[in-house]
Amino acid sequence: MKLLQRRWTAKDGWQVSRDEIGADHERVQLLLLFGGTNVLQSKELYKNLYEEFPNAIVAGCSTAGEICGNEVTDDSLVCTAIYFEHSTVKESHIFLDNYPHADIEEVASQLVESLVAPDLVHVFVLAEGIKINGSELVRGLAKCLPSNVGISGGLAADAYRFKETSVVADVMACSNVICVIGFYGSRLKVMTSLKTDWQEFGSEKKITKANRNILYEIDREPVLPLFEKYLGDSFREVPASSIQYPISVKADGDEEWMTRTIIGIDRKAGSLTFAGDVPHTYIARLMKTDIEALVQSAAHATVGMIYKSFYPDLAILVSCFGRRGVMKKDSYKELNAVRAGFGEKTLLAGFYSYGEIGSFNNQKEAKLHNQTMAITAFIED
Repeated sequence: MKLLQRRWTAKDGWQVSRDEIGADHERVQLLLLFGGTNVLQSKELYKNLYEEFPNAIVAGCSTAGEICGNEVTDDSLVCTAIYFEHSTVKESHIFLDNYPHADIEEVASQLVESLVAPDLVHVFVLAEGIKINGSELVRGLAKCLPSNVGISGGLAADAYRFKETSVVADVMACSNVICVIGFYGSRLKVMTSLKTDWQEFGSEKKITKANRNILYEIDREPVLPLFEKYLGDSFREVPASSIQYPISVKADGDEEWMTRTIIGIDRKAGSLTFAGDVPHTYIARLMKTDIEALVQSAAHATVGMIYKSFYPDLAILVSCFGRRGVMKKDSYKELNAVRAGFGEKTLLAGFYSYGEIGSFNNQKEAKLHNQTMAITAFIED
């Protein structure tokens, strides 16, 4: 595997951080683009990249921060070009506007079905981040994939505006798109890891009225007054203020909690909308964290791989915009923690998202998460 990474900003133009490909740009199979919402609308940037990498699949999305190595920037474009020496990639995408009444699970199943092949190793997904129910998306993807094929990825973001996200899928960035990328080959090894380190506190409460990712009642009490009491005046700025006050949910008897972040509020209906499912009868708890815990969780995300002597060539990091909202100017510290774990050999790329897709502790079942650091790591042997 050979890699090229560079970042574009309005101030400095293109700055190269690594180049192992040299002049062999025609050999690049995959070009990942993570950028600010407005930057991704630049037709000139696309034109130049498509001409420079004529044989590459181009995929990416808008973000709440672009990751380039152990640095995070806003309103930039991070371009990571990948040349697999012994592996192949395939892309498929769908425009949801063409299926306004379709079931997301069914659409996702049909989308990923075209990727299934005997040598499929992993599927990486990028999807619009505001209107879609990420839990249903992941369930649909898993339906058609063999149990030995992993799923990871994330939901596109729009900084802290929550107006419109976009996905790049071999065309200029568009809204309401789901893109899936299949990775193939017997010599390609992929590992994933996902950590959170947000801590539950207070008493456990039961979700007594909900519809998919919309929550109405907890312990038979309207949920809106509870959060208004908890968040006070800051609740007026939802969803921007809610990033520091997620909830965790789990089925009674499960060990793992799933974190959910508020992405919308309907004061007339008295409901809260979350990035993923908050199922009826599940147990819910409030959550809190601090900068040190978040940095530690990023470090912990590399431990399982290092323990297995897995030092990747490339690591795609998808970290929640809520984590960045807590860390603010210290966001680079969680990237430093990943860098310290993997070492300088590993190229880091990725973005801050509205939702992370992966599984805890290398469990087989991938799910939609919030407030996590999700790592997808690649190496060719």
